[in-house]
Amino acid sequence: GETRTFQLHLPADYDCTPRPVVLGLHGYYGSGKGFEESTAKMFQKIEDAGYIGVFPDGLAMDSHGWKAQVTSFNDIDSHESDGPDGATCTGNAYDYDVYTNCPAEESDDACNWGTSCADDEGFLRALLAEVGTGWSVAEDQIYLTGFSQGGQTTQSLAWRLADLLAAAAPHHGFAANGYTAAPESPLSLFQVWGISDRT
Repeated sequence: GETRTFQLHLPADYDCTPRPVVLGLHGYYGSGKGFEESTAKMFQKIEDAGYIGVFPDGLAMDSHGWKAQVTSFNDIDSHESDGPDGATCTGNAYDYDVYTNCPAEESDDACNWGTSCADDEGFLRALLAEVGTGWSVAEDQIYLTGFSQGGQTTQSLAWRLADLLAAAAPHHGFAANGYTAAPESPLSLFQVWGISDRT
């Protein structure tokens, strides 16, 4: 029931031959356009490589006030407070507030740290289906990447979307402790984060 938006990058040499697709997820407060053009600066790289780029926008926390500026995806696992490997946040975790599309009880626990509760797995599946219908896609070359909260979502959704993806590369964001699972089909994973990052 949500209206969703995204930025599409078709390379200048697009000629209806099957092309690889890179799907990029922005970080907290970000946008698809900002991810492609500023955060990742992917425009020229995917243009030169002849990739189709798809850069969705996360949903806003609310429709008015400062919360209208807060955007994120639902990485699913950030709504869990105590994972199989222990607590997913510290006792003094910052309270990010709760999305209007989340259950009210999320406000009872700061570990539920303020990401959307939308069905973003379903959204990404529908988005890839839409792209595959409108343009010629190399179905064995679909890649998912993201930065910060988008990186967290990338890792959290990659194993769930392994039937569609060839590889995933989360950057500076990873799934809640204890929630990553092995995909049911082979999936390459390249992860970048700093060993001194305690956030």
